[in-house]
Amino acid sequence: MLNIEDVRINKPYSTVFQSELYHINSEIKSHLSTFREGKLKEASVYSSIDTGGKRIRPILFLETIKLFEKDYKPLLPIAAAIELSHIYSLIHDDLPALDNDDYRREKPSCHKKFNESTAILTGDALLTHAFEIISNASAISHEKRCLLISEFAKSLGQEGMVGGQMLDMELQNLSYSEDVLIKLHSLKTGKLITFCISAAAVICDASKEEKASLHKFGTNFGLIFQITDDLLDYDEKESSECNIVNAIGISETKLLLKKLVNEVILSLDIFGNRANILKSLVEHMLHREK
Repeated sequence: MLNIEDVRINKPYSTVFQSELYHINSEIKSHLSTFREGKLKEASVYSSIDTGGKRIRPILFLETIKLFEKDYKPLLPIAAAIELSHIYSLIHDDLPALDNDDYRREKPSCHKKFNESTAILTGDALLTHAFEIISNASAISHEKRCLLISEFAKSLGQEGMVGGQMLDMELQNLSYSEDVLIKLHSLKTGKLITFCISAAAVICDASKEEKASLHKFGTNFGLIFQITDDLLDYDEKESSECNIVNAIGISETKLLLKKLVNEVILSLDIFGNRANILKSLVEHMLHREK
């Protein structure tokens, strides 16, 4: 069995991806600067820039572009669109009707900093702007843009993130199995993550075999990300009903995580050493803090 230590890069996440983080943040700021002055723009900047974030999803997209030895800079708008769609989901997740969280990354959540109606509309604005960005992405062909828009919508809608959020709500106060939770995580977290990688594969004209390998990587990466979150969040007395640790226990959760890590590394073997940065992202996720 492969060990994640074999691909470890002994540098902090912010150092390894310093250039990508700079370019992603600059691109997001550039797009938000086009918003009309007012509360909506203020809340959008607050949620997208002021509260920070690791930018994992756009970094996955850019690193997959680099895997095919292409310049990612012309594609930064798509990276920004991906992150804005993620931020929309965080704003809406924090609302009283859903997770009812007062804080996001140790700062007041959007509806607490402003108000609930502003938070709803800010999420709406960021999501719709994300689609506008991709529709105007002149660095790729019209045909590829149409395909990306369709797959982006699926990853965010009832076949993806929204469907997963609905399942999360339906599971509250109910019994659930490992399989159901894997499905929930695959929808709520995994679909957008898989889109980041699959979109890059489409743009770079990856072969059928390469697309299959990257799709498997994306699917398993999404599960690794969420299961690691569940382990970090776990509290025997206070954990969410949808925390997988509650369903199968800490030992089984760690075994499942180990299995997924092995599979995610193997799925990139087709790319050789070119995939080491993508593999190192798995290591960074496993050792991150909330």
